[in-house]
This record gives sequence, structure tokens and C-alpha cells, in this order.
Amino acid sequence: MKKHKLIGTWATILGMLVVAETQAVIYTNTFANRDLVNLLNSPNVSLSAAQQAIFPGIDVSNLRGNWIDGFWDGGSNPAGGTNYITANFGQTRNIKTIRVNSFPGSALDAATVQTSADGINWTPQSFSLTSPNSTQRNLVLDSAANAQYLRVTATDIQDVNGANRWVVNSFRVFGDTGTMIDPGNSLDLINSGGGVGGNVTLSLNGSVGITDTSTSEYVNDALNPIKRQVLFSMGTGDGFTVGFTNFVLFNRIGLFQVNAEGSASPDVNASWKVEVSPDGSSWNTALSQSTFPLNMNYYNLATNEGKFVRFTLTSTSSSDIRISDIQLFGEIPEPSVVLLLGLWGLLLYRRRCR
Repeated sequence: MKKHKLIGTWATILGMLVVAETQAVIYTNTFANRDLVNLLNSPNVSLSAAQQAIFPGIDVSNLRGNWIDGFWDGGSNPAGGTNYITANFGQTRNIKTIRVNSFPGSALDAATVQTSADGINWTPQSFSLTSPNSTQRNLVLDSAANAQYLRVTATDIQDVNGANRWVVNSFRVFGDTGTMIDPGNSLDLINSGGGVGGNVTLSLNGSVGITDTSTSEYVNDALNPIKRQVLFSMGTGDGFTVGFTNFVLFNRIGLFQVNAEGSASPDVNASWKVEVSPDGSSWNTALSQSTFPLNMNYYNLATNEGKFVRFTLTSTSSSDIRISDIQLFGEIPEPSVVLLLGLWGLLLYRRRCR
């Protein structure tokens, strides 16, 4: 009888500890390789430009995702033939490498780079400029800078598509080598940066195609040079699955449906769902939607712990929906909570056996 009371007392204490631990702990993600994590892949990042765009609704904020089948078009640029893009990361980030891919004939050939702590006072940064191909420009700072704001100004722009017309379809920012913590857990977990989810894989479900790249390259934002990474020919029942090696508490997804300059068949009224699984076999629905807006959009998920996330188009009039970016957000379960839960289960088991 005393043993039962003792076990019951310890079970109660452990139960209280589990609740306290779960409520008190603030989980913070860590990436082993910050030079492989795109700092723009976050709903907390805001982007602006000296001159926004010549096409209504095609906002520079879409550069938070991979826009390779579309573009932000600065149009006829401000006086002096320059245009700039400013990123506000929402918190201080380590900045080392910037990769900009442009529409053919509208790339920058010279630029300035500035950083700022407050978005008001700016510090010029020296850098090297290289061109892996005709459309991509890599700007690597001589010394990494810690800042909340980054501004890249195109001071010499190719004129093939119009005088000083800077047209950008991918803008990526990376830190220096080393580890990085992510307060607020606002950075995309789909990358090769060794984040909380571990290694990332992508599998295509149904008749989905992929352009000019592989599934492993699609989930690698640090790919250099940048490739055209687009999932296409997606219709009803088609989709994809993202897998991780570690358990993650998923809470948000980012998706970029592109129009591909009119060559695709987007469907803004498509219905779709997101499911989460611990093993790739049993699935829990985390989100169901009856609309699918164009451009980069973020959606909250019903928090689910798992290793796999599956997207499925449940109903669409199109057979060629295209997605150019997938982003996932969440946090790793706290090991101490998992341990306490295990002890709690063990005590209950022992009590039942007696």
C-alpha cells in the first residue's frame, strides 16, 4: 500500500513538472551552418524598394520566397538610374553573402551594399562582386556585418529590356560560417543548414513535375548558381511530402503559387490540405483551405509534432498549378519534457503491474 502511495506521489510530482516545464520553456532553434540558411525566408521579414513595381500586386515582398518563374520589376527606375531593395529582418542577423538572380538583360552590373541597426543610419560595406552566369550576381562582404537592415542599390543596370530596368526573381541573403540561433523561431526549416529538423527531403506525389533541378536541390536554398526550382503539372490529388530526420512541432507553412508569366494555369480557388505525420503512415490534418492565392503567402498550422508534412490539392480546375517555394516553421520538442513524459509513463505502467 505504501509503495502505491509513493508511486502515486512521484507520479503527481512528475506530472506537475511536465506542466511547468511545458509552460515555462521557450524553445529556440539553432542552425549549425548559418551560411546555408536564407535569412529572407521568413514571414517576419519585410522588403521595400525605392520604386516598388510597374505591375500592380507584384510586390517586392515576394522575394521572401523563390520567385524564379515570376519577377519583381522595378520598371523605369528613379532618377540617376538606380533602384534599391531594403530588407528588414526584424532582428539582428549576421550578413555575409547576397545572391541576386535577375531576368535576362535586366541584371545589375554594379551596386552598393549598406547595413543599419535602425533603418535610418546606414553603414557602407565593402564587397566583391562575381557573376556565376549572365543573370546571377553574388555580392560577398569583405567582413560579415551584424545588422537588422540590409540595403542593396543597383547603380548600373543592363538596358536590354529598357533603360535601367532592374528585374529580380530571386534575392537570397546568408550569414558567415558558424552556428546561428533563431530567437522567435521565424526562419524556414527547409534548408541544408543543419537546423532542428535535421536533414530535409522532398518527394513528389502523383503526376508532379520539377524543372531544371532535382528534389534535393529544390530544398537547398544555398544552391549556387541558383536554378529554376518549380513544381509543375499539379492537379487534383497531386502534391508533395517534406521529410525531416528529427521530430518538429510544426506551426506554419509558406507556399508560393506562381503564374509563370501566363504559361501556367493557376487556380486561386483551388482547395488543398496540409497533413503532419510522425512516421509517414498515419496523418493528422493541420490545415484545410478552399482558396490558393498567388505569390508568397504564409498560413498557420494546427500545431502537430512529426517528421513528415504532406501537401495535397484536394480540388482544382487546373492541371498545371505551379509552386516555386515551400517553407516550413516550427520548433524542436524540449528533451527534458520528453524525458519527464517517459518517466511519467513508466511510473503509471509500474503501478498497473502491481
